[in-house]
Amino acid sequence: MTISDDQKLADEWAAALGEDPMAPDIDVDEVLAAPLDELKDSPAPISEDERRKLDTIMDIPVTISMEVGVHKSASVTCFN
Repeated sequence: MTISDDQKLADEWAAALGEDPMAPDIDVDEVLAAPLDELKDSPAPISEDERRKLDTIMDIPVTISMEVGVHKSASVTCFN
């Protein structure tokens, strides 16, 4: 019997969380099995004014960074 990659990952997370006394008490298997909402394509057209506003928003550069544990990841700048 072999252990699945998902189970190996769950075991690694459980071990890592077990090392942190401040970590919340969660069931890693339950988190991995969380249901996802499927996105649906909306056939509703948008007006020219809404499209102009959306284009204006999408032209704004955005910098996203994320901190995981004590290591900070590289920042990513997104452009349309």
